[in-house]
Amino acid sequence: AHNHLTGTIPDSLGYDPFVDGSTSYMAETIELNFNELTGTIPTTLTALTNLQSLDVSCNSLTGTVPRQFVDFTELLNLCLEGNDFIQPYPIGFETKFTCDNEYGCDNGEEEGKNSTSSRA
Repeated sequence: AHNHLTGTIPDSLGYDPFVDGSTSYMAETIELNFNELTGTIPTTLTALTNLQSLDVSCNSLTGTVPRQFVDFTELLNLCLEGNDFIQPYPIGFETKFTCDNEYGCDNGEEEGKNSTSSRA
């Protein structure tokens, strides 16, 4: 968060290929909020089934939010606000996820960006 990252989210995010020579280690928390990321959420993130928290709020991400996140049993915190995702979000998002981001996207939020409440 607040790392001044730019560009797209890498497909390999969340994997550590050096743990045992495989990609068996998967991230449980990914916080990329308050950066300058563009593009879409990579579909490779939908393979991170141990993911408990994903915060990509306050960037310039676009496209659709992967529906597969609804099926994650561990994922409870999903923060998407302050991006340009295609609405509406997949069925089930409104009731399953909360966004545990107490800061919001600031008063400098760009016009036209999705600004959802505390729920994804």
